[in-house]
Parts: sequence; C-alpha cells; structure tokens
Amino acid sequence: MKYLKRLVVLALPLLAAISLGSPVSATPSPAPQLVAPGEENKISSPDSESRAAAALVSYIHNRSDSNGGVGTIRWLDGDYDDPRGFDAVLARGWRTNVAFGWQQAEAFYIGNERCANTWYWGGSNWVYSATVGAGTWYVPPTGQSVSGWMVQTFVC
Repeated sequence: MKYLKRLVVLALPLLAAISLGSPVSATPSPAPQLVAPGEENKISSPDSESRAAAALVSYIHNRSDSNGGVGTIRWLDGDYDDPRGFDAVLARGWRTNVAFGWQQAEAFYIGNERCANTWYWGGSNWVYSATVGAGTWYVPPTGQSVSGWMVQTFVC
C-alpha cells in the first residue's frame, strides 16, 4: 500500500504537466442558429443530388424526458409538410433517421412557451451546446462523420 501512495505522489505532477500542455481548440462549439421567418433558403441546404445520398448525414434526437414532441425539418428550404413550419413532429425518445427514415435533419422548431436544452455528439459523448427558446433552429454540422443533435424540451 505504501508503494501505491508513493506512485500516486510521483505521478500527479506528471499528469498535471501533461494536462497543461494539451492543446485547446480555438474553434467554438457548434450551437443552434435561430432562423428568421423567410430566411430558410439563405442557410446552406444540400442540392437535389446530395439529398439523394443514402448515407446518414445528420439526425435530431428528442430525449425521452422532453416535455413533448419537437417539430423537425428535413431540409431547411421553406417547403414544409406541416403548415406550422416544419416537416414532422418527432416524438419523445426518437431520432429522425429511425422515426422517419431521413438521412438528414437540418433544423428543429420549438413552439411558444417552450424552451430546449441542446447537445451535439462530440465523437465519444454528448456535449452541451445551448438552451434555446421558441423558434426555428438550424443545427450546423458538428465536425463528426454523422452530425447528431439531441434536444430536451421544457416549459419556460
């Protein structure tokens, strides 16, 4: 036991030096971007050829502990299936690629008197991004091969 204590005492300064020398990225974390009404086509949206790609590009996950469904937008192009300004309501506990078979999801909609906590998949864990209010929120690419976003709605 006394040898283990000596090892820990000797290793701690080394660990501190390693952590201090680790590079820190100056790139800001991705965060949802509010989309003003009528501005949908000004956000980067894939052309028809890339829309036909079969590989999963991005998804939105509505946490099972959310307050309710989330309006989801497949392509942020202003042409939506629901007159409220989104394509489909994503139920709690579901992902857009599983619930709807979408290969891409570009935005989500939060209704009045609702807010949402958002996270993005950082490659090995979910990283908190932002808390947002009512509106349409574009979710940018996260830098991963598949951009995953998680949303938890609540009354605000």
